[in-house]
Amino acid sequence: MTQQSLAKAIGVTRETINRIVTGKSEPGYDTIPGLQSVLKFSDNDFIWCRVGTKEKYRYEFFDQAAQRLGSIDKVIEITEAIYDQFPSVDDEANYGDPKKWRYFQRKFPEFGAVVWHEDKAVAYWFCLPVNDNIYDQLLAGENVNLSITPQDTPRITDGKTCLYFVDLMVLEAYQNKMPGKYLRESFLSFVLKKAKGGTLFHRIVANLTSEPAVSVAIGFGFHELGEHEVHLMKSDIEKNICPAKIYEMVLDPNIKDLKPFLYDPELKREFNKRWRSS
Repeated sequence: MTQQSLAKAIGVTRETINRIVTGKSEPGYDTIPGLQSVLKFSDNDFIWCRVGTKEKYRYEFFDQAAQRLGSIDKVIEITEAIYDQFPSVDDEANYGDPKKWRYFQRKFPEFGAVVWHEDKAVAYWFCLPVNDNIYDQLLAGENVNLSITPQDTPRITDGKTCLYFVDLMVLEAYQNKMPGKYLRESFLSFVLKKAKGGTLFHRIVANLTSEPAVSVAIGFGFHELGEHEVHLMKSDIEKNICPAKIYEMVLDPNIKDLKPFLYDPELKREFNKRWRSS
């Protein structure tokens, strides 16, 4: 298939296709569905198999990576290796028993994604659905990591649900090749998939410290609320100890110009369709 015939098939110019193929620009969300339909690519295959791109990033959701690598435990080892490069002042004081978090990752393997640069894992995110009580504590800057239990993670049902953005880690070595676009695309893809299934993650809270993670989160559409009371981290970027700050993303289709909906119009359409009935 020529660039001209591909462009005609999806309704764009040949120049647009050429810029994508040569890595000079990224395909927009209005272009991706047509490319996927014509070229028979999945979400991940298309995003990571562009010809001509120099930065060979790709992402996998935890459950996809677990299937490829043979077990979710291998994925957990990979994410822990990334986290270990951002040592907190006292991991146990901030997170409690690591076995608990491994349990959550095994229970919710579709709630996280790993970004790879060639064969090296360079970033990941992981979320948990939480009840209103836990969410309110997080908004108030309280450290719930020590006390959160499986009972605080509600069964996913149709309707509006709160989400705790537990971790967003980006390796310093890749700061200048920020994989933020791929973190964002994987996260919005996750939210869209859940919305299509009837679950609207309409409020999402995170506590973050490192500059790369904060930059990525703001790119997602998070906005700062205040400081977190306990969660301190020694940042490899700033070379000092900084308090984490609280960030929130609100996904309400009635609010104009929300970044996630601007990035992905399909996400807004899905929220609009289900908002009043949820």
